[in-house]
Amino acid sequence: MNAVVASLIMVGVLAIGEMVSFKTRAKLPSLLVASVLFYLLVQSGVVPSNIIESSTLTAIGTVMIPVLLVHLGTTVPLEGLKQQYKAVLISLAGLLFSVLLILFVIPIFFDFESALAGAGPLTGGLIAYLVTSDALKEMGFENLVTIAICVYILQKIMGMPVTSFLLRKYAYHFKESGAAERHMAASVAADASYEDEEVEATEQESEKRYLLPKHYLDSPFILLFMILIAGTIAYGLGEVTGVHQSIYGLILGIAGSYFGIFPPKALEKANAFGLAMVSLLLIVLSSLADVTPAQIWDVLPVIVSIIAIGTAGLVVGGFIASKLLKWHPYKGISVALTALYGFPADYLLAQEVSRSVGETEEEQNAIFDDILSPMLIGGFVSVSSASIIIASILVKLL
Repeated sequence: MNAVVASLIMVGVLAIGEMVSFKTRAKLPSLLVASVLFYLLVQSGVVPSNIIESSTLTAIGTVMIPVLLVHLGTTVPLEGLKQQYKAVLISLAGLLFSVLLILFVIPIFFDFESALAGAGPLTGGLIAYLVTSDALKEMGFENLVTIAICVYILQKIMGMPVTSFLLRKYAYHFKESGAAERHMAASVAADASYEDEEVEATEQESEKRYLLPKHYLDSPFILLFMILIAGTIAYGLGEVTGVHQSIYGLILGIAGSYFGIFPPKALEKANAFGLAMVSLLLIVLSSLADVTPAQIWDVLPVIVSIIAIGTAGLVVGGFIASKLLKWHPYKGISVALTALYGFPADYLLAQEVSRSVGETEEEQNAIFDDILSPMLIGGFVSVSSASIIIASILVKLL
């Protein structure tokens, strides 16, 4: 198939998934819709199984993996992590319990390799899946890639309804305990000094020093070149030390953003984020091209078990850490569960819960303000950072 036509069809599949996700307010994840649609097209013979390979976009995705890791590092807000340290600790505790439960319980009923195949993707996002699937293929466990991709795609279905239920219970507690009323009173006082703080924040941003003059960083070519340098360094360090390049990429991105080498969300400023994500998502879908329904049916019990036990681990870890840090458990567990879906689902859940529970606009804003930041930070910690490190460590056990 012609590369342009193949690209058109595959990007169209991703676009349909995105539209359905928007229409259902993320209740149906875009990747789930795109995966099912692509699988049906291939299995029915409407498109050839090598259509993604024909598009040649996966070659771009392979190049962009270390670049995207550096970019993810530039999206991690160090100041936000300091202010929401309890959300960070609860998120990490949830991940720890989730991985330990999977590694100890799943091998009792299945095998250790299947547990490893599902543990990395369950704790986070796209990069964690790619790290795991690449390692499985290199070690000759191609049959287990089906477990990794199905866990990655299906975990959101379990995570979002459970979080919505718990977050709604917390929102009612927040309102009935009088905390929402106190928050509204504090907001009125804060509004009085809002303009002064806004001016101060603008001045601080303008005073931040970058390695290169700002007009250089506004150039997509120069910025992309700098990100590629960091990605190449991460790749080189990974080759020399044996530690996965993803960890170095994250560290270089975080440090580069903190010390003024990269602007925040560097790849988006270089106008390359959209193409990078499309090419990486096609790598994910390509794993489904040769999987038969019988193969999925064979591993369905282990997939369901990994998602159920991993979710239970997040709940237990979130509950224990919430008690230790004196947070309400419903709020803490919701933060821990962001590992199953991340942004933008965490934002949409906070928005939907505040709208449905708050009776006035002021009350809705008070609930939204209280739950949004920890939910976003929880997603950043688990999906964008910790899951990649966890997956990089777990694949060494294969």
